[in-house]
Amino acid sequence: TLLPAHQRTLDVGYRVRPAPYWLGRRALVKQELAERLGPAARRRGLRVDVRCESGEGLLEDRWYRFLAGCRTVLGCEGGSSVHDPDGRVCASVRAYLERRPQASFDEVEQACFPGKDGTLGLFVLSPRHLEACLTRTCQVLVEGEYSGVLQPGRHYIALAQDFSNLEEVLGQVGDVERCERIA
Repeated sequence: TLLPAHQRTLDVGYRVRPAPYWLGRRALVKQELAERLGPAARRRGLRVDVRCESGEGLLEDRWYRFLAGCRTVLGCEGGSSVHDPDGRVCASVRAYLERRPQASFDEVEQACFPGKDGTLGLFVLSPRHLEACLTRTCQVLVEGEYSGVLQPGRHYIALAQDFSNLEEVLGQVGDVERCERIA
């Protein structure tokens, strides 16, 4: 049984693994969501469980139970902004990070794939979006196309790509009735 929005134990939930640099800057949005929205939501007094960490994460039934306990879940389109048809960029990034594990994205980009970020625009709806629909969890998503399936304001609360409407979005997250309608 799925609980209505006002009975869920978390206002904002999210799980993500750090994005590999060879997917490009656009893939880093996933962890930026965790880094920016988690703390901002906590400052507003919202109940938050947002994590960006390596490892297995929540698998199978545990993932669905987690989603079903969240009024909202964060997300963005899946995909990559670096074209790497033969895996050379990936191999170069891995080798570089073995030598310099603390290197920033900008350093790795310059050393391993200068000028290649942005050569691919592969951004799509992912299974996570459908799982949120299945559990009737309102989605807070970075603005995007979402394969033409999800529409901002109707199917999700839209967060600007530059996070400029963050406070407005968090206000909508606090509106239980709105979240329930969207979900």
